[in-house]
Amino acid sequence: MRKFLLVLIMIMAVPIVGKANLIVDYSFESGSGRINTTATGYNQWSQDYAAFVGSEQGITPLDGNQMLRFLSTTPNLDQVNGIGCDVYQYVNLANADGPIASGYDINSANNIAYLSASFNRVNTDDSDFWLYVYFLTNDSFTSGVSTNYIGNLITTDNDPSTWETFSYEIPIMQGTTYVAIRISAIGDMADNRNGINFDGQYLDSLYFDFTPQEVPTAPVPEPSTMLLLGSGMAGIACLRKRFKKV
Repeated sequence: MRKFLLVLIMIMAVPIVGKANLIVDYSFESGSGRINTTATGYNQWSQDYAAFVGSEQGITPLDGNQMLRFLSTTPNLDQVNGIGCDVYQYVNLANADGPIASGYDINSANNIAYLSASFNRVNTDDSDFWLYVYFLTNDSFTSGVSTNYIGNLITTDNDPSTWETFSYEIPIMQGTTYVAIRISAIGDMADNRNGINFDGQYLDSLYFDFTPQEVPTAPVPEPSTMLLLGSGMAGIACLRKRFKKV
């Protein structure tokens, strides 16, 4: 009886291990203000003008207390439609300079990664986003000129109270050493110098790894539940003793 109770307590106390995530700062909680537009390297967000913000414009972060807001791009007045405000993160799959992907075999042609991201916007702003994964074989941080990539167009609704989460299975090209995750908010105005065309597009809760889904953590029982469980186990023990005496 004691052994059974001990095993039961141990099962309840040990949490189930959840999924890994190769995206660093996947919910934008580590800082505030604009991201570094000149940085190149792993494990950080960079590229165009975007900022880590809290709740605003009727939109609440999906994961944690902050989310990423797309602000503006470098001037490009010759392009009238489809202007993109881009953020990048470079992920090292194969060596100790960055987070190493567990379960990834660089020599295999059958690696499948899992990617998801959540989007929201104010109901007067542009609805489209792009999500790209670039496959790289060096660390020159030139994802924008790589011809090996997968891209998905994402169209969101006009309800700021809901986030749309999009998930994909990504076949990773054999020999890929690094990937670049790129997310673009798409504007449709020619003047993109002061953020007018990116006045309410948001990103939160990214995931990229080779594990398909998260295993939920075992819930911690409430005190009343533990009391009932303890009383029940004590009752069983008493009954067992009584039966032995008969």
